[in-house]
Amino acid sequence: MQEIVEQIFNIQSEEQFESTALRIFHLQANENPVYKSFLNFLRVDSNHVKTISDIPFLPISFFKTHKVLLNGMHEKLIFRSSGTTGALTSNHLVAEPEVYLKSFLLGFRNAYGNPEDFIILALLPGYLERGDSSLVYMVNHLINETKSDVSGFYLQNHQALYEALGLAAQSGRKILLIGVTHALLKFARNYSFSHENLIVMETGGMKGQGPESTHSF
Repeated sequence: MQEIVEQIFNIQSEEQFESTALRIFHLQANENPVYKSFLNFLRVDSNHVKTISDIPFLPISFFKTHKVLLNGMHEKLIFRSSGTTGALTSNHLVAEPEVYLKSFLLGFRNAYGNPEDFIILALLPGYLERGDSSLVYMVNHLINETKSDVSGFYLQNHQALYEALGLAAQSGRKILLIGVTHALLKFARNYSFSHENLIVMETGGMKGQGPESTHSF
């Protein structure tokens, strides 16, 4: 398992990505009882899966009704979906938090750069109140990486968020505003802010508070 983890974080080509994905597939097919049963019901012989396009995806509904983990592993973190599509939420069981942490930190650095170069502000009502949101977990770690007192979560206090954006603009650092769609729209209706170093990351959709659509801020 450790060898596969190291391989994941050293992928340099599409060929390496495909070979690593196939190794992970075969590991799950043999050692994940839920996925193994799923393949058996589909009558899929894992030995005949030779490309990533042939890998059957486990339906999201299984994460609502089954404990999806490799044999011998135990969850150390449990993240739950927001439940906007129904009362029964999906569970993401994380057995190795250090791998999860490394994954999203490296992903952020590859896409945006070092979090230490940012002021990160989060407008995530509906997520922050819960203690089991993977989004809040990730954003909280990114905020801590900035080592800035301006970075932080801002719930319904839009005036405080607006003032924080002003302070961030004076810092000379890049600014990342991460927000759930409906909260960003509400903020934009009452406050106007523009800065060349500002990036707005929209996440989560409308959460039932209006029609889903694409907006520019």
